[in-house]
Amino acid sequence: MKTLLTALAICLSLSANAEMTESYVDGNNNHVNSIVNSIYVDDYTFHYNKPHLIVRHMGADQANTVPQYDVGYYTGFDPTGNRYYTTRSAKDGQLWEGVNAYQMQGAQTGIMINSWSFPEKAVVGGGPHAVWSYLWNPSSGDTPKPWRYLDGSELTVQALIKAPHAAYWNGGVGQVSFVIYGQDISNSSHPKLLAYLINIYDNRGSYQYNIGNDGSPFVSTPIENNPIVSKSQFSHGFQSKPWGQYKFFRAHISENNLINAINMLNQNSGYNYMSTDPRDYQITSIHVLVEIFEVGAAEASIGVAIDQIGLLSCKNQMCN
Repeated sequence: MKTLLTALAICLSLSANAEMTESYVDGNNNHVNSIVNSIYVDDYTFHYNKPHLIVRHMGADQANTVPQYDVGYYTGFDPTGNRYYTTRSAKDGQLWEGVNAYQMQGAQTGIMINSWSFPEKAVVGGGPHAVWSYLWNPSSGDTPKPWRYLDGSELTVQALIKAPHAAYWNGGVGQVSFVIYGQDISNSSHPKLLAYLINIYDNRGSYQYNIGNDGSPFVSTPIENNPIVSKSQFSHGFQSKPWGQYKFFRAHISENNLINAINMLNQNSGYNYMSTDPRDYQITSIHVLVEIFEVGAAEASIGVAIDQIGLLSCKNQMCN
C-alpha cells in the first residue's frame, strides 16, 4: 500500500516544478462523464481533443448492451452509479463467461477482452483490441512539440495500470502497451508518420527492442532503458504475469532516444527518410492499447484497468 500511495503521489503531483515543462494530457482534459459518447466500434475517423475508447475487430455490436454481470471481477475497476453511463458490451453473460466489456468513468478505463466471446476474424497487422486514445488535429497548431527548443526536454508518458486477469490457450497472446504517434513535419506539405510502441505487458515475456515499417516507420520496445526509450526510476518494469493492484508506469523519450530511433529507421530503409532534428517532430496522438492474438486454435482472455494517463514534457526524468 505504501508503494501504491507513493506512485500515486508521483503521478498526481504535476505542480509548477521546473523539471515538468509542459503537460499535454492530465486531469484537466482526461475525464469522461459518460461512456455513451466516448466509445467507438470499428471506427477509423478522428475524434480530437477528448479521451475515448476505440474497439476493433471483435464485431460491430461491441457497445450495444449494458451488461449486468460483474465486469470489475476481471478488470479490477468498479464504476459507481448507473451502468448505462459507464459500461458497455456486445451482450450480457454469466460471470464465468467473462464476455467482452468496456468501462469508462472519470479518468479510469476498464477493458475485458475474451476471444471465446466473439467469432475469430482475420486481421492484418495486428489483433482484436481496445485502445484508450487522445488525439490532436495535426493542422490545428496545438499539437505537442516536446523537443522544439532542444533544451533537454523529454516526452513522458505515464499511467497507473493493473491486469488482474489473464488466461491463454494454445499459444494465445495478450499485450498492454503505450503507443505514441508523431509526425516529421520538416516538409509540412508531406508529413511523415512515426509510431512508438512501449510494451508494458506480454504474456510471452520480454523481447529485444526493434524497428520496422508496416507502411509507416515504427519502433517497438519493452519499458526498459535502451537506446530508444528510458524507463523512469519511479516506474515499474516490464510485466509478463497478471498483477492485481495498480502499478505506476512511466517512460521517457529524450532527444537522444528519438535521434537513435530515427537513425536506426533511416539505416534500415537505406536512405535518410526521416529528419534527425528533434525540432521537426510533433505528437498527434497518445494511446494505451490492450490487444490479443488468437489465430487458429489459440484463445486469449485479459482484463485491464487504466487510471491517470498522462503525457508530459519533463527534464532529467523528473516530472514531479
